[in-house]
Amino acid sequence: MSHDPTRNPTVTGGRRSGFVLGVVAHRKFRADATAERNLTTLGHFLAGEAEADKPSVSMILRRAVAAYADHCRAIANDEGALARERRRVRQGAKIPKVKTAPK
Repeated sequence: MSHDPTRNPTVTGGRRSGFVLGVVAHRKFRADATAERNLTTLGHFLAGEAEADKPSVSMILRRAVAAYADHCRAIANDEGALARERRRVRQGAKIPKVKTAPK
């Protein structure tokens, strides 16, 4: 890769994107192809004018979790909607089965 004078790490503190303050936990996040595509798309939608004003995945996920919590609170009293949400959140995942001891 050739030198790009617009990418000056001394201006951005060596960071290529924004970062989250007040971190209390580090979480592993497993993304499928759709989630990766959505994260990339959101990053493009939410980027600012400056190169360093690109939201990190942590920034996007922090906001997405807050919005999703609001959504779940809004449907908490509708058992049908909550049941649909429970199914949708588990789409594409495998829930482990608990083995019981033989009797």
